[in-house]
Amino acid sequence: MWLDTFNEMRKKSGMSLDEISEKSGVPKGTLAKITSGITKAPALETMKSLVYAMGYTLKDLDDGLEESDGFSAEEKAHIKKYRLLDPYGKEAVDGVLDVESRRCEEERQKQIAILREQWEQMDAAEEIAPDASEMLVYINPAAAGTPLYAESDFERLTFPTDKVPRGADFGIRISGRSMEPTVMDGSIAWVRKRQKIPNEAVGIFMLNDAAVCKRFFKEDDGSIRLKSDNPNFPDVPVTEFDNFVLVGEVVGTV
Repeated sequence: MWLDTFNEMRKKSGMSLDEISEKSGVPKGTLAKITSGITKAPALETMKSLVYAMGYTLKDLDDGLEESDGFSAEEKAHIKKYRLLDPYGKEAVDGVLDVESRRCEEERQKQIAILREQWEQMDAAEEIAPDASEMLVYINPAAAGTPLYAESDFERLTFPTDKVPRGADFGIRISGRSMEPTVMDGSIAWVRKRQKIPNEAVGIFMLNDAAVCKRFFKEDDGSIRLKSDNPNFPDVPVTEFDNFVLVGEVVGTV
């Protein structure tokens, strides 16, 4: 399966999600959804950017790493030819490689800048509040670790306009008391989709395929904890081995 191969690539590369995101230009949230399997059919250009950033090709992704040492047949042929060159020939080839690799990297950075601008425009568009009072609400609950998948059942419910906060994209039914009194058991949390969330803000997160409503807290050393407002419930540490995705910020409840 391509996802297993992709995650194996990530392990062998030794790169963190932040490093892959920075080098490829793909937002960390998008990358996390891919690695966790939430995104079932990512765009070809996105996957091309990701595997290239880790030092692989789309062919490696198709063939699997066990059948590939990271070099194509054409690359291996070039290596054999290079080893036959004398010092003058190697110096000439190195010069061409330096010039062309810089040119290609500059072009890639231009494309990354264009993609980032497009993602920023999409984020800005999400700030616009829906005019309709009919909102999509996920009826599978979140808060106490109840599974919530991208294909979860949902329904459209009608609310008075003043009950839907500006910027809310959808609602999600809350189950559990870990966030009381901030978010009550049985309430609907209004969520604004986000790629980033302010420190100590309340959000909806996917943690190892389970949806949770918690308060985001990033430590000085960069580690992340999902905090419970109810002191009777423990905080949840997020480790590097967890599939962790921010769904959005909770902007209100009803």
